[in-house]
Amino acid sequence: MKSKLKLIIITFLFLLQPVVGANDNVDSLRSTLSSSNDAIKVDSYIKLIEYYHNINVDSALYFSNKLYNLSDSLKYEDGKIAALVGFINVDFTRGDYVQCINKALPHFRRDSTEINGYHFANLHLVTGNCFGSLGLYGAGLEHYLEARTIFEKNEDQEKLNTISNNLGAYYIRLGDYESALEVFNTLPEFDPTDPVGVTISVNLGFIYLGLKQYQEAEKYLKQALEVDDSSIGVRAKAIASYNLGNLYNEIGSHDTALTYYDRSLTFYSRIGNEAQIINPLNGIAKTYLSLNNLSKAEETALKAVEIGEQNKTLLELNDATNLLATIYGELGDYQKAYFFSVKNIELTDSSTHGDRA
Repeated sequence: MKSKLKLIIITFLFLLQPVVGANDNVDSLRSTLSSSNDAIKVDSYIKLIEYYHNINVDSALYFSNKLYNLSDSLKYEDGKIAALVGFINVDFTRGDYVQCINKALPHFRRDSTEINGYHFANLHLVTGNCFGSLGLYGAGLEHYLEARTIFEKNEDQEKLNTISNNLGAYYIRLGDYESALEVFNTLPEFDPTDPVGVTISVNLGFIYLGLKQYQEAEKYLKQALEVDDSSIGVRAKAIASYNLGNLYNEIGSHDTALTYYDRSLTFYSRIGNEAQIINPLNGIAKTYLSLNNLSKAEETALKAVEIGEQNKTLLELNDATNLLATIYGELGDYQKAYFFSVKNIELTDSSTHGDRA
């Protein structure tokens, strides 16, 4: 899988992602919604969805519903696909990855010749994100490549950059930090205050953490936390806080690590993303294990397993079961240690076979 990814990534163009930001007047967009021109209203709904999906999922959901209803009344398939992307982005932000995929897949089985490439490509893009978050990289890669083909035909350089960023993130999750850094170092200079810039900062922090370059990692992760919430989704701050927890754990600053894991939990709770709460919970459990507070480690890891089983997040659940096997081994409860060791092996096998989808 790694060699295949590398071959594809080096052929990508590395450019910026279009997002409605400070240069766009959101109030002006809202004012057009009273227009009698349906085409203007559809365009405004799409731009408002793109703006709000980074900062307020309730507003993104509201405008996605408005767009879908208007497009349905007009029998406008492009608009309905754009609304579907809005719905799925909301589910993705909240961590409902299986629901995302269930909503998207039926649309890839239909004749799409009448559907505008841009919105259909976005549907592939967000579906790839959802598969990746479940650890199903093979399936996710297929959707990224479909999106890439469409965006290349439309010469949409900004969206091509988004795909490159996400594939670089795949490298991170595969633990291939050198290749990930190679991808991100090829990107042009970015504004660390815009949504794409914050995402890149988080990814670079993750990469340098994997390479044990702690000063660089801390710089990029804290850079992401300094950006105002109006410019970037809270999700990026949740990830940055989690990785800062990992960083401080690695250098032995366990109390500081717990502080950042708690911040990560707070950020994820704000966006209702229960699936990814398992990451800081695993971090907290590892910290308590390092501090030899086995009762707290056990309590936290059990909670992580419960959430992981509910949301089917295989990689994170794998970490939690491995933790519990270690914890019960330390406690001398070898029956439970064996149980979670077997469970961990089963999850590893499931993740490996699932990636062949």
